[in-house]
Amino acid sequence: MSTGIASQFKRSSLLAALIVIVLLTLSASVIGYYYLQRQASEHLHGVAALTAVQVQAAVLFEDKQDATELLQAIDSTSGVQHAELRNSHGNLLAEYSRRSEGWLASIAHWFGTQKISHDIIVDDRVIGSLILVGSNEPLIGALLGLILSDIVIAALIIVLLTMITTCYTQRITQPINRLRKLIRVIIERSDFSRRAPAFTLAEVEELRLEFNALLDEIMRRDRELNQASTALSRMAFYDTLTGLPNRAMFERALERALQNSDADGIPIAVFYADVDDFKSINDHYGHATGDHFLAVLGQRLEEWRPINALVARMGGDEFVVLIAPLPKDRDVAGLIAQLRAAVEIPFCVDSYSFCPSLSIGMALYPETTANDLIRAADRAMYTEKMRHVGVKWQPSVTKWTALPRSKESA
Repeated sequence: MSTGIASQFKRSSLLAALIVIVLLTLSASVIGYYYLQRQASEHLHGVAALTAVQVQAAVLFEDKQDATELLQAIDSTSGVQHAELRNSHGNLLAEYSRRSEGWLASIAHWFGTQKISHDIIVDDRVIGSLILVGSNEPLIGALLGLILSDIVIAALIIVLLTMITTCYTQRITQPINRLRKLIRVIIERSDFSRRAPAFTLAEVEELRLEFNALLDEIMRRDRELNQASTALSRMAFYDTLTGLPNRAMFERALERALQNSDADGIPIAVFYADVDDFKSINDHYGHATGDHFLAVLGQRLEEWRPINALVARMGGDEFVVLIAPLPKDRDVAGLIAQLRAAVEIPFCVDSYSFCPSLSIGMALYPETTANDLIRAADRAMYTEKMRHVGVKWQPSVTKWTALPRSKESA
């Protein structure tokens, strides 16, 4: 399980501080023990020298009672545990022992004792000797006091270090947490326009700049993807020549219209239109003129299109109009007449004037089945075209005219 940077930083800092404190305490204890032992030894020699002077007369006259009293008078705080007086022949003249009890004495027992011998000299003649056995109890007491003071100082250092690390980690974690919350908001709302604010820490500020640069790159790529998606969608569903919806988009719209018609019971209408004798335009005036001709027709169909209608180019010179829904009181013949009136108006292409003519077939749903709707409108359009050609128009005569433009019309 992962842990936060603040916890890791605090844990590492406290562990490092604890190791340093332990090492310093051990070092101070060893050094302190060495110097305290030296001081205890010097103190014991001082006590021995002073006592040797005091017991000169008792040793000289071999006064055992006086000698014993003088040994008993040795300061109890000096750490002397046992004292002996011997004459010049080594015979015991007096001795005294003092026993300590308690936990401190028990600890001092493990550290052993110090034993020294001091000659008793009178007129440059050795008349006896003083033997002192010193306990380490004062040394251990001083050492324990030193260790206790180290522990108190270590506790204060740990508390101070905890406060410092907490303050310092907040300076680090607060900007990171703010940046993390911003990232969460951006992900949840998909709002890549947001930006991270400036921070005081140099490393976090560099991270902020790189993060904002990443957001800029994401927004740039999103724009490019949207533009590419829009372009692909337009290429897939719109005719590049006329700008009208193509066959694929019309088929989707027709499928939805049929579903809505089945649900609501409102009929739909499909008009299938074809330009009469369009092939002659391409043959006589070229495909560029024919494309311009179709573009003008597409613009006029789009301008005429009712609100609830879709005009699409099916291919070549064929167009289709989907009216969905078709109101029951709507005059279909009137709509076809309006379509003709909007499209069959003379216009100029290059140096020629054209008057287009359309053959239009119509089919209604549900009067015609869904599978046969387009074919029915297409058959009606061809029936209309043949009627024009067989009755009103001769095969060698076109229903449009192409005449040179006069200077006035130009």
